[in-house]
Amino acid sequence: FWALHRVLSFNALPRKAKVRLYKTTIRPVVTYGSETWVLTQEWEQKLRVWERKVLRRIYGPVFDAEEQAWRIRTNEELRELYAEPDVVTFIKRGRLRWLGHVERMEQDRVPRRLLNGHPGGSRRRGRPRMRWLDDVEADLRGLGVRRWRVAALDRDEWRRTIEEAQVL
Repeated sequence: FWALHRVLSFNALPRKAKVRLYKTTIRPVVTYGSETWVLTQEWEQKLRVWERKVLRRIYGPVFDAEEQAWRIRTNEELRELYAEPDVVTFIKRGRLRWLGHVERMEQDRVPRRLLNGHPGGSRRRGRPRMRWLDDVEADLRGLGVRRWRVAALDRDEWRRTIEEAQVL
């Protein structure tokens, strides 16, 4: 982001080009490997704040006629202008896509064995860390998906489930 900071602030470059630059270059770099992340509320908030920072750089300030001064855009204004799912939704949809892919794999493949297996041993003392599958299943419960393992085997049905994830 910081390498492209000046480009995103450059007024001669159209906003549409800046948004395309964000969606094709910046966001993929930031979300690389995010299919395997466990997102805590803290990290969700940090990612949303980061994305709003980038979008404010892209869309710039707005002139307030009443105050006769420039002001930064509000979060609602940014959501209306960008009109795309935020970065957290993008990550959650990627995780659902990966979950369906792994569920359709052969039983002997390593990702499938890791998803369904138990490595053995005991967990540390204290509050258990959130597991990836628990996090993704919570997303699925939020979508109202029951019996996700059966749904994931049907690629078309799973694709529709992922499309519904726009509202996560």
